[in-house]
Amino acid sequence: MMGSFSDEADKPAKQRVLVVDDDEGLREIFNVTLSMDDFEVASAPDGAAALVIMEQFKPDFIALDLMMPVMNGMQFCGKLTQLGIRIPIIIVSAYWEPANEALLRQDPNIVGFIHKPIRYATLAESIRKILPAGGKPGASAP
Repeated sequence: MMGSFSDEADKPAKQRVLVVDDDEGLREIFNVTLSMDDFEVASAPDGAAALVIMEQFKPDFIALDLMMPVMNGMQFCGKLTQLGIRIPIIIVSAYWEPANEALLRQDPNIVGFIHKPIRYATLAESIRKILPAGGKPGASAP
């Protein structure tokens, strides 16, 4: 039993991902897909719910839709900036206009864009490119 405990202690902590999208089916698919890729996943149906979840969950990364009720993706990004929160965000959305992309590129938290519909593996691949292996955003790999 001691070896089992030691093995668990030696495992790096799973990276925590918050998926924010009003499509419940899509949130569930991302949850299953990312969990299988060894991420710890939480999800929210809109930006307001995501802010509440972030108080306890403390994600390393956010996958964010733009078009949602209550608080949309752009409003959510603005709120994070207002609160001084720095966290990598990939926008995952079918709604796309060049003016929005230019505006979003000014947000220091936004690190990438994925257009819907997507292959579900694309999100995990993008996360792995952005987050250092076994670390938090901005941490250097050993």
